[in-house]
Amino acid sequence: KLQFLYFIATHKKKRMPSRQSASSSLSAWDLYRRIPTDLTAGTSQGGLLSVGCVLIMIVLIFMETWHYMSPPVVSDLYLDTNSEPRIRINFNITALEMPCQWVSVDVKDKLGVNRIDVAQNIMKMTLSASEKIFTGPPTEIRHDTLSDAQHAMDADNDSPHVNDDQLEKLLVDKKFVFLNFYSPRCIWCARLAPTWEAFAKKLHDEHYHVAVRKVNCVAEWQLCRKHRIMAFPTMRLFIDGKPTADFNGDRTIDALTSWSGRITGEDSVPHGVEVPVVGQNEEHFGCRISGFLDVNRVPGNFHLNVKSDLHTINIKETNVSHHIHNLYFGEALPTALIKRLPNRFKRMTSPLNGKSFISDEPHTTFEHHIKVVTTDYQLTWGGVLGYQIQHTNHMYLIDEQQAPDDKEGVPEARFSYELSPTAVTIRYGGRRWYEFITNLCAIVGGVFTVMGLIDRSMHGIWSKLHKERVGKLG
Repeated sequence: KLQFLYFIATHKKKRMPSRQSASSSLSAWDLYRRIPTDLTAGTSQGGLLSVGCVLIMIVLIFMETWHYMSPPVVSDLYLDTNSEPRIRINFNITALEMPCQWVSVDVKDKLGVNRIDVAQNIMKMTLSASEKIFTGPPTEIRHDTLSDAQHAMDADNDSPHVNDDQLEKLLVDKKFVFLNFYSPRCIWCARLAPTWEAFAKKLHDEHYHVAVRKVNCVAEWQLCRKHRIMAFPTMRLFIDGKPTADFNGDRTIDALTSWSGRITGEDSVPHGVEVPVVGQNEEHFGCRISGFLDVNRVPGNFHLNVKSDLHTINIKETNVSHHIHNLYFGEALPTALIKRLPNRFKRMTSPLNGKSFISDEPHTTFEHHIKVVTTDYQLTWGGVLGYQIQHTNHMYLIDEQQAPDDKEGVPEARFSYELSPTAVTIRYGGRRWYEFITNLCAIVGGVFTVMGLIDRSMHGIWSKLHKERVGKLG
């Protein structure tokens, strides 16, 4: 036992010098050498700067942490690899001067697709200034088969022609005036002419208090423009000098007589019966077209124009002024995603929303050229695929610049779209964790060093001033 204790003691004595040498060698590399507290002295100036140093560090560290926790939204550009064969166009547009019965939505694209008057997934509502919804006209209209159409159009016996001055006097003298605005070049007007004359004779013979007249819109084009006649024939009823309703029912003697009697109250039909009133009056009826189109993912266009299988359109008086409530491509973006988007990206999702395109002159075409950019929104878990839109707009009179594929010169609101070959990724542009730690270390070290320099500078200046003052007193 004594031998063991002796061995331990001698072993410790041999190891002590090696430990001291190792410690002294490490001390030679010490970058943080300490000055004994007895050799330092605190000052009020140093204490003030130290408090300021700590406050500045706290503020900068908080701002750096806030910036790290709420990274900015950035975008990256790359070639579009989207291989979807079709794309969806969503729209909600009000045609301010076109009745729904004549509004047509047509689609064309570079693959040769040409769809006329698309009705699938599209809803049309006839609106007035009070947002009242009216029922539309029947899809098929019956005609009476009467002969001698040309003689009936030229005749002035039962339904005389009127000009502007005669019409003004007639509207003052008569409570009910029923006018047929027609064109001699219109085949539907020619087919209606014998029926209209027979209808006028029937009202006269049965003592209806309705003045039945007609207006030749070729000879009296200014009068027809004044009353905004957009198609032939237009049969319009005036009550107390004001345009009240357009007739769009069957073009037969019985249908015209029944409708006139219900409107004026001069037949046996109860007044409580709802009358299908469709047409234009002083409220300027418009048409809201909403829905979506599923089109090929190639350049193409869709457009709003006017056409009818039962009328001849007066293209010189066609006004396609419109207001775009909503227009975007693809599926609607989630509300949570839209809230995270900065305004510069949010505006690009549907930049045409809420814009009006109005022309005071009829026979004007509006063109909207739209560039569609595939966009991958990586702001939520899993990401969302959407589209951004860039657009330019143009309007021109058909007489001045005829569109090459508008052989008939019918004005339209055309939306031409083209998909960009590049795509965009919108993501958070945050920094990596080690960049954040590096910035925190830079803040602590930088503020501490700068404050130390300020402290030394102020101490040197104060010491020099103090010595000069003591020298003068001595």
